[in-house]
Amino acid sequence: MSKPQGLYPQPDCGVKLSCGVKRALDTVPNLGSNPPGPGQHWVKSTCPLDCFDSCSLRVEVRQGRVERVSGDPEHPLTRGFICSKGRRWRERLYSPQRVLQPLRRFGSTWQPVSWEEALGWVAARLEEILAVSGPLAVLHVAGDGSGGLLHDLDRRFFRALGGLTQPEGSLCWGSGLAAQVYDFGANRAHFWEDLLHARTIVLWGRNPSETNIHLVPFLRQAHTAGARIISVNPQRIRLEGLDALHIQPRPGTDGALALGVIRALARQGGLDEAFIQQHVLGAERVLQEAERHDAAAVERITGVDGAAVEFLATAYGRQRPTATLFGYGMQRYVNGGNTVRAIDALAALSGNVGVAGSGANYADRSWRQVLYPLSGPDIPAQVRTIPFSRLGEGILEQRDPPIRAIFVTRANPVTQVPDTSRVMAAFRKAELSVVIDHFLTDTAQAADLFLPCTTVLEEEDIVISSWNPYGGYVWPAVPPQGGARRELDIFTDLARRMGVLDRFGEADATGWLARALAPAEPYGVTLERFRQEGTVASPLAQPVAWQDGRFATPSGKVELVSVKAKEETGSAWARYSPPAVAGQGQGLVLITPHVAHRLHSQYFNLEPEGTAPRLPHLRLHPHTAARLGLVRGEKVEVSTSQGSLHAFLQLDPSVHPETAVLPEGHWLSSGGGVNLLTPALIPDMGLGTPFYDVRCQVRPAGHGNEKK
Repeated sequence: MSKPQGLYPQPDCGVKLSCGVKRALDTVPNLGSNPPGPGQHWVKSTCPLDCFDSCSLRVEVRQGRVERVSGDPEHPLTRGFICSKGRRWRERLYSPQRVLQPLRRFGSTWQPVSWEEALGWVAARLEEILAVSGPLAVLHVAGDGSGGLLHDLDRRFFRALGGLTQPEGSLCWGSGLAAQVYDFGANRAHFWEDLLHARTIVLWGRNPSETNIHLVPFLRQAHTAGARIISVNPQRIRLEGLDALHIQPRPGTDGALALGVIRALARQGGLDEAFIQQHVLGAERVLQEAERHDAAAVERITGVDGAAVEFLATAYGRQRPTATLFGYGMQRYVNGGNTVRAIDALAALSGNVGVAGSGANYADRSWRQVLYPLSGPDIPAQVRTIPFSRLGEGILEQRDPPIRAIFVTRANPVTQVPDTSRVMAAFRKAELSVVIDHFLTDTAQAADLFLPCTTVLEEEDIVISSWNPYGGYVWPAVPPQGGARRELDIFTDLARRMGVLDRFGEADATGWLARALAPAEPYGVTLERFRQEGTVASPLAQPVAWQDGRFATPSGKVELVSVKAKEETGSAWARYSPPAVAGQGQGLVLITPHVAHRLHSQYFNLEPEGTAPRLPHLRLHPHTAARLGLVRGEKVEVSTSQGSLHAFLQLDPSVHPETAVLPEGHWLSSGGGVNLLTPALIPDMGLGTPFYDVRCQVRPAGHGNEKK
């Protein structure tokens, strides 16, 4: 199997395979030309989960059943190992909890129905709603729970109906995406291999041991070669085997820290004057803004002392090239976009943009420029939007027309969207709600109809990463189980029943994928190439982003002062304003991060019986718990202005003393539902979601015999 071209020499990142495994893999034929058949064979695939790594998978099939899912040693990043979530795709495929037949709610109970009955009923109800209220009465909530080009056909279907109401923005990273478009004109990142050229690596809000494990070997090799690693994070992250330095600002204050570092950088003589003069627009205005953030002001706001500010300034100015790797927690506040813009400014003013070993690495969306979007933006349609962060309230507010039908694909908004109580109220108000999924999630339990879809192991597709330059082919390992159907087939069937097939289009998976890849053909990227190679790098991705010095902004420079930002946000340059928590009085800042063994709410229901906690686990610093009179293991009540829930207390010295950490993804139906506590706020830019911008109270909730 050939490898993607145009990469740096691939470093040995410490992934070792036994001789037996190496010999076995040496005998594997070209997986792209070896479709499933009887006996034993391997199938090439790509993990569709919404994470940094987008791993390449090898799926072992024996007698028509998936026996094992492992990592592809030939992939430039996966290199033979995958996380627990990837290994458990087989478990998801064959889980007894998986629903394999359409279910319709009658009163308080579910009853199995045929696909003919299910789709006929949906089509009839939709036609009635469209005839009376028009297409804007239909809300489609599409997430990224399972990626792949073909999964965008759901959006195409609703545009073919004439239009829809849809969420706008992002639950994950929207504020930062918008910020980098203002600054650079597009979202670009260096190849991970480029870290080997860095002298300093700053993990700003990034926790690779939990959410990005394939980055860790690159960090280890860069560290062995002499790179210094710095973590800026309210929570002290775990980086085993790496001598990392940790800086812990108060939550939501990273923007003030970055501006303070810019001020110190200027005083140290660390500005890259040549880069600024040739490639930066608006440096003077940002430097003036930074003057407001002297060491005393930064310490008052962030809790970070002057010595740490000077240390960071030295890292960016004198120990460069410095690579900045963003996480997303720092932009989950109402000031999140300006925070990312301030960190971008620090990278640009210090000359750490467009140089090997550097970069303001937030996302890489270069693939989007060479693909035809199957979501159907070329189909004329009426579209009404609701901010994703205010989904529940937004649904309830619609009047002309009101939302009468809700469709959910690849998402679990009841658990994952802020202000769960209002989201539930919105679902109760709708006349029709349909969920397409593998399991009866919290959202599915609130629906009228459940339609079972296939997993990645049962379908053909191509998965494109937004965090690294690679796209990966998905070969179906086994046929669809039971009555599960591909989303492609579900929406094609609905389009036919509703008389819009001509607008929607009709093709098999091969035809749709070829259409999606048609704009990439001049670059040598075709469906056949994906099938043969498995992994293909974006033809527009550069190992060093922006190395040619040509930025995608109107001026062609890094626009630290942006006319577009002024028009859309009211501020042309990065400014620090306090997060919402600054005005919420006393209490702890509630942080709701990801955990390693789940992808948001996915996999929660598959935790082995006897190991899943009866209630969520809340983490506090030991000193904080002592101040509140709380002891390890006791049941506590966590409350905000939005609501409350119970949790078991864990003590963790890595947690910032002014925070409470309650991971997201624990299902509401199992005693979780952290978004019962989170507010529906609008951020400064990009319509991101300020999940973390809320204070909570923690108090004893009484003792019981519940399992911890």
